[in-house]
Amino acid sequence: MSVWFVTGASRGFGIEIVRAALSHGHQVVATARDSSRMRDRFPDAGDPMSAELEPLGVKVTIVEPGYFRTDFLDASSLHTETAQISDYSASSGAMRRTAVMVNHVQPGNPVKAATVIVDVAESPRAPLRLQLGADCVERVEEKLATVRRELDTWRAVSVSTDHPDVGADVTRG
Repeated sequence: MSVWFVTGASRGFGIEIVRAALSHGHQVVATARDSSRMRDRFPDAGDPMSAELEPLGVKVTIVEPGYFRTDFLDASSLHTETAQISDYSASSGAMRRTAVMVNHVQPGNPVKAATVIVDVAESPRAPLRLQLGADCVERVEEKLATVRRELDTWRAVSVSTDHPDVGADVTRG
């Protein structure tokens, strides 16, 4: 059994991860911006911050989700300014338009994701990073390809900054 520390646990991914972890017999420390929502959902849980985290043996997995069908893109969660600066239309403006377009039709299922997260965390060899959703995997693959191209293009410049008396593997111990 593990102790889970879940942020944003009053809804969406957070609540599903809490439910999945509890159903697997884990202890959960859950936090949320609105703690009253936590008390409403888990009235018998007491103070969610009272559980102790083990100071050693804490495993970390960074979950990198794609778009999941939660209320994250609703006005209840996503706050945007009404004033818009035209110079940012191609960047933040595009993100605003995407949020409206994909809200409530996101491909990811938060219940399935929460189960996967708990299963991975129970694994003896959980990854440092876990991408969830085909859209996220695709974006990470694109990013890795971009980094690889840049590294290949600029490798000579990058390694030219070393002292001449230092071998290439000095930092690998």
